[in-house]
Amino acid sequence: MLFDWFTIGAQIVNFLILLWLLKRFLYGPILRAVDSREAAIAQRLREADAARDAAEEERRALARDREGFAEEKRQLMEKAREDVQTWRESAEERVRGEVEARRERWLESLSAEQAEFERALAERVAREVVSVSRRVLTDLGDADLEERLAEAFLREVRERRGAAVSGRVTVGTGADMGPEAQRRVAEGLRSVFTEVTEVDFTQASELGFGMRMETGDTRIGWTLSGYLEGLEQRVLDELAATPQGGMA
Repeated sequence: MLFDWFTIGAQIVNFLILLWLLKRFLYGPILRAVDSREAAIAQRLREADAARDAAEEERRALARDREGFAEEKRQLMEKAREDVQTWRESAEERVRGEVEARRERWLESLSAEQAEFERALAERVAREVVSVSRRVLTDLGDADLEERLAEAFLREVRERRGAAVSGRVTVGTGADMGPEAQRRVAEGLRSVFTEVTEVDFTQASELGFGMRMETGDTRIGWTLSGYLEGLEQRVLDELAATPQGGMA
């Protein structure tokens, strides 16, 4: 029997090529897929073990927390019982102290009411005196009072000698002033503030019996109302400083 060695050799080559193709395109991917799946399963098993360990650790931590909470609760209850006992022991003493304090305040209020009545009476008398003085001075608006107003205003100006005043200034007056009074005020301003060049006079009825100089940010004035308010406050301060027994 004769063999066709060429044919046999060609079949062997074809078979080997087939084996290589099967390994390259079939068995290789299958094996890689199997390996990948096994690796994924192994990773999931490791994650499951880690999760189980974490759950166990969390369970132990919760058990420790429960024990700690129980101990803390016991301590809080013990402290609450001690606080209640302390409150019970001091409650009666506090009540007695409060009753005694109220009694003392009541006795003090009797004396304070008398002193307050005397103070209020003196304050009302002082305000009435100042009020009457204000009405009298307002009604006496003659030339002599103009001179006195100018003197009072210039006295206030001299007390502010250090102020920075220069150039043109405006003097407002609550009532009409005669030329002589205006001249005196202007000369007085120039003698105090040597850099003043001009003095203008204007009507300012809101000042009442008073005068006010304005220039830039500087304002200097004197009013009867302000003076009497200051007088009223000084009288009240004197009365407040007087001992309670001094009015008896």
